[in-house]
Amino acid sequence: MLFDQGTLFRRGITPRSWKVSFLSFFSLVLTLYIFPSNVCASDTAEPFNLVKLTRRAQRVFVGTVISRESGFDSLSLPVTVYQFRVEQAIKGVTGDVITIKQTGVAEVVLDKQTGVYTFPLAVIPIYQPGEKYLLFLNGDSVEGYTSPVGLGYGVFHINPAGEATNDINNAGLLQSLPEEAGMDVDDTAPRRGGIRVSDLVDQTQRTMRRSPEISSAHAETGQSAATVAAIEENKRVIRRPVEIGSNIGGLFSGHPIRYNVATAANPSGSVSAIPWDVETGTLGNASNAAAVAQVAASFGIWSGAPTATVPVAQSPGLLGVDIDSNCSGTAVPNPITSCYLNYYNRFPDGRSPIIFDNDGSIVNALFGSRCALGGLGGFQGTTNDGGITWTVESYVILNGAYLGGSCGANTLSSSGRIFTHELGHFLGLGHTVVNGELVISGIPYLTFGVPPCSSVEVMLSNSTPCSPPNTLQKDDIANISTLYPNASFANTGKISGRVFRPDGSTPFNCANIVLRNHSDPFNDAFGTITGVSKDFGAIPVTQTGSYSQQGLVLGHDYVIGAKQIPSFSSGSHDITQLCTTIPTMPGPAEFYNGQNESSDPAVDNPACFTPVTAQTNVTGINITLNSSTGSTASCNNTPIAALSGTAFSFGTVFQRQYSSPQTLTLTNTGGGTLTLNGVSAVTGNSVDFSVIPNCGTGLHSNQSCNIELKFRPLLAGPRSYTFSLSTDAPVNPGSVALSGTGGEFSFALTRPSRPTRSQAAGANLQMGTARSLEMQLVSTGVASGPARLSCNAPSGVQCRIEPDTLKLDSATTKFVVVVITDKTARVRRLVKRAIVTGNVEVRATVGDLSKAITIPVEQF
Repeated sequence: MLFDQGTLFRRGITPRSWKVSFLSFFSLVLTLYIFPSNVCASDTAEPFNLVKLTRRAQRVFVGTVISRESGFDSLSLPVTVYQFRVEQAIKGVTGDVITIKQTGVAEVVLDKQTGVYTFPLAVIPIYQPGEKYLLFLNGDSVEGYTSPVGLGYGVFHINPAGEATNDINNAGLLQSLPEEAGMDVDDTAPRRGGIRVSDLVDQTQRTMRRSPEISSAHAETGQSAATVAAIEENKRVIRRPVEIGSNIGGLFSGHPIRYNVATAANPSGSVSAIPWDVETGTLGNASNAAAVAQVAASFGIWSGAPTATVPVAQSPGLLGVDIDSNCSGTAVPNPITSCYLNYYNRFPDGRSPIIFDNDGSIVNALFGSRCALGGLGGFQGTTNDGGITWTVESYVILNGAYLGGSCGANTLSSSGRIFTHELGHFLGLGHTVVNGELVISGIPYLTFGVPPCSSVEVMLSNSTPCSPPNTLQKDDIANISTLYPNASFANTGKISGRVFRPDGSTPFNCANIVLRNHSDPFNDAFGTITGVSKDFGAIPVTQTGSYSQQGLVLGHDYVIGAKQIPSFSSGSHDITQLCTTIPTMPGPAEFYNGQNESSDPAVDNPACFTPVTAQTNVTGINITLNSSTGSTASCNNTPIAALSGTAFSFGTVFQRQYSSPQTLTLTNTGGGTLTLNGVSAVTGNSVDFSVIPNCGTGLHSNQSCNIELKFRPLLAGPRSYTFSLSTDAPVNPGSVALSGTGGEFSFALTRPSRPTRSQAAGANLQMGTARSLEMQLVSTGVASGPARLSCNAPSGVQCRIEPDTLKLDSATTKFVVVVITDKTARVRRLVKRAIVTGNVEVRATVGDLSKAITIPVEQF
């Protein structure tokens, strides 16, 4: 008996009560890390091709699902049992019917006695009754579990036309096949369409004939090593992680499932910090201390998200045992202390364990192969208020067989992304599909090409043909901030809307919504799905078909697209009770197209888009799906740049002073978004002029922006400058000419005052008496500030300026330099220059421009 009905009834669950009647979203999530091929010099790895699938599989067959049942087996673990009618046995299968047991339930299960919700394991494929599949399966473990080779790689959906497509869209399936295979041997591009199932079966049989040693099944059982062929294959290559899984984050009744952390906004929170508990064992060739340190470092990556506050406990709790797969000797549910069954999928025991599966034996027990995956993680929980608050416990299992073991030769350092990914699940995140899907399939985004590996999100749900960095992307940051926001998250941009079927009124749930910054589409990209928008409290009627994305950059323009959730993301299982199976979009993927949004292909071409500027709350960005790929509507996505003028004169401006600004207006008179790339000098005195664009990230149709122009001459006389604007329009706007004159000033003595003859005869000058000279200051242009006047006199003489500031207005201005006697009480007689000699310096300063004139004392 593959699962124990007594256990089901003991938990208060009957087959008809397993599905809950309200919105729920899978949150018990895992990630698969497969190591399918050689690592070449560029450190890239190709996915499983058909030959490797055939070699690794213990059973291969074509079959139709007869029945599917979810529940709990005799180990009290969640399982789903399938029966297939075998239509073509290819390897390791006998009989007309085959029954298999997979870890995880196919739909949400509520234990009515305990209130614990168990969610589907997101990456384990779920097979739909009545559907036909080609399966490449691992062998059965000692507990009776199996799984497809590579999970999504080893599951091919067969459509009524006889075409087979796996959950990876056949990416890499036909790459690097031996020449004698005789089937698409030169196909190095990802395979995106279906392949005739008869061709796949024929190729599989050819591979078996070429390698008779793998033509029979060798199941892994107990704590034995993996299949001999698989082990030998693993020893010959160095392998890297590959990820497979579901879509974005855990939701329940419209609420995110997260630890109920006490904060200022949530003073009744049940925990002050998110707990984690470590075991005592090693992880492959890594010591316990080193493995624990890597876990702490990966928690730190999540805590470093700038718009989130993730209060993870600084020190872990101690489980005090070396957890392994040895569960013999004691009856379930109380096996020996070290048995993984005491810790995996156990709630509520007050523990959130980080399990180090030292040699892959736990993975083998749960999936039928110790190399089936590199790690899994998730959580369980209870709620008493419909999902507003949760009591949550998490777990992670890390597979040490890839750390110098039978499955690979990784190091802790190269496995850092695995740790961070799994701990994302531990904290409450699910998988996401943004850039990773394009990287996997090699599909370009618009004209921007395929995203770079550096932009792949940490919570990507599948493998990539490259090695992404262990770095949070914008989508990762937004998702963890949704669960554990800090105050700054509320100040980011948010765009929301709904997706409708072609009738314009029926909401479409479970569409994959991707938002991309039009100026930076790969490094600033986000993904969400309709029907489970993360910001809703109680479920409003309008939630169906709705999406909402927070975390956008304010003022930046985003292109918003609706597309099919890829099968590798969902594992073909139910995402929410709003869509019990993932629906197929009625037509092609398409973009939001503003006022042209319509299901009529003559009006709205699915490839046309209208970017949306992110603000604190942009609503009503609705998409009406098209049902046809053909369209007669032309995309008005061509920008046209127009300028408000081509010549600007600034008149005369004092040297080194700024003129009043003038404004050049740039307008997009076309349909697409116009981006200003920069300013290019054509000719002239560029240092005398400033051109300051204020155009943000781009201009939508009929939008304008101002470019500030200023003149600051460094020299006197005529100055000029001609520049052009560089845009992404097919034709750049014409050049713009700027001109002006650098102003200056001058000053000199007017006719000096002369002493009277009696004074010349030697009249005494009493202290405080003075003689003066009249001076003249002449300016060209008007300065922004006054001229400041000062003087310096030789020893024994004092001087002053009256007045000491003058407004420069292009007119002749007079002022007086006054020379007086020294400060001594002694009376002096000024006779023939004999008493005081030297020069008086008079200086005028305008801004940072200064001029001086020297006057001998004798002239006074």
